Amino acid sequence: MSKKLFKSKVNREWYFYIEDMISFAEKVIVYTEGYSQSEFVFSGLNYDATVRNLELSSIIQTDIPSLLQELSFLQQEITSKP
Repeated sequence: MSKKLFKSKVNREWYFYIEDMISFAEKVIVYTEGYSQSEFVFSGLNYDATVRNLELSSIIQTDIPSLLQELSFLQQEITSKP
């Protein structure tokens, strides 16, 4: 699948992409919960679903305006400083 998965005839607002990314992250948490690393890798469906959700998240983050990405980076730097 490609970025077209998230496109429609009407361009979506950037904040819908943020909501999608949050949804994908929540799914990843559910799919990995309770597994050790080795159990997770051998789990099959959970592993595949997790990789797919991470892939979808990385695809749509390119649709978020670059300014928002820069602001996010600056916020991370500020909050990581002691």
